[in-house]
Amino acid sequence: MPAEVFYIQSRRAERMRRVQIAQHLVAAFVLITAAWDHLTAPHGQAVVLPVLELLAGAALIGSVVMEKVRHRRGAPHGRIAWVELAGAAMVFVEALGRLQQKHHTLFYVLAFVQPVMLFIFAVFDLQLAKRRYLKADDHGFEIHTRVLFGRRVPWAGIREYRIEPKAIAVIGEDDRVRRLSIRDIRNRDEALAWVRERFAGRGVTEASTAAGTATSPAARR
Repeated sequence: MPAEVFYIQSRRAERMRRVQIAQHLVAAFVLITAAWDHLTAPHGQAVVLPVLELLAGAALIGSVVMEKVRHRRGAPHGRIAWVELAGAAMVFVEALGRLQQKHHTLFYVLAFVQPVMLFIFAVFDLQLAKRRYLKADDHGFEIHTRVLFGRRVPWAGIREYRIEPKAIAVIGEDDRVRRLSIRDIRNRDEALAWVRERFAGRGVTEASTAAGTATSPAARR
């Protein structure tokens, strides 16, 4: 039987993304305000950098609006994270602005590290999202709720499993229980339906939730 994969949505990643977007929006408004002050100042300052600041700030705000519209329409995850890409452009323009100030050479180099990293994350955002998944193959069941680390349980020796509020409890023939955390999964209902189908397809039965102490009212709190 070929390997089957279900991509999960991370609550942790969503929270980090919302915080990052809020930080970028604040920075965008500050950048636009500063650019406008530069353009309207009564002196002959070059207008190239202020115009770039206005464009970068406006691009970020526009990308956030587009992201909200796509989310409401249920559009699939894009190949490029445009919000992060616009944020990288904004931070890059900020780094250009720092070049006009007198600093040590290392300061200039470090100023461009953040926009480069944001650009890399934006381009590879889809690949990073695909590092969070559930997988079932001929050898066992695997769960990755983090980008780098996951857990795997072989089918051999599994007697049954139980869905708990915060974990999938896998029960072995020796009554040993291994709990695979599902707290970070945002699309939980779809993920658990997928898990039940894959376990049932490999002859692993689901135990009654009443048998698990983790499903008691105290555990739910």
